Amino acid sequence: MKTKNTILLVIAFAFICTAAKAGEYHDDDKTALRNFLIQNSASPDYTNGNQLGLDDDYMAILNGTNWLTDESWVSEVDGLTWNEENPKRVTEIDWTLIYGVLAGSLDVSGCTALTYLDCSSGLGQHRLTNLNVSGCVSLTYLGCYGNQLTNLNVSSCTVLTDLYCYENQLTSLDVSGCTD
Repeated sequence: MKTKNTILLVIAFAFICTAAKAGEYHDDDKTALRNFLIQNSASPDYTNGNQLGLDDDYMAILNGTNWLTDESWVSEVDGLTWNEENPKRVTEIDWTLIYGVLAGSLDVSGCTALTYLDCSSGLGQHRLTNLNVSGCVSLTYLGCYGNQLTNLNVSSCTVLTDLYCYENQLTSLDVSGCTD
């Protein structure tokens, strides 16, 4: 009996240690955000992360080797909403009211819980040149107007109901998979 209790205690301890090491936020979502945040924005000497509320200390974390395990930066990014799952998934990204000018490539293809994405030029003149939403199977709203997109593939966004992509450089748009 004592051996059985010892084994159960070891298993419980191992489970607790594993759970403690697991991040609060999903790695795919953190990776997608980090890759965008470290890119230069359209404003000289600023990154997209700076434009979205991250100071130099948080940017140092993102540029360091432990950015995936040090999640202190995640809650500091303006315009993000996370669900309550474990690990948390990003469900909404709203960057229309950002005063800064976002630029570069935004790839949220691994963000499968994302339902709302608005990276339109609201207050600024965002200059996104690439947007990857493939695999965003929960996406119902996509606003990306006023950027510099030349290509946009929403064919895998089968539940998409609202799409605002005007004032870009799109020459075609395939919405054949958007049955809703």
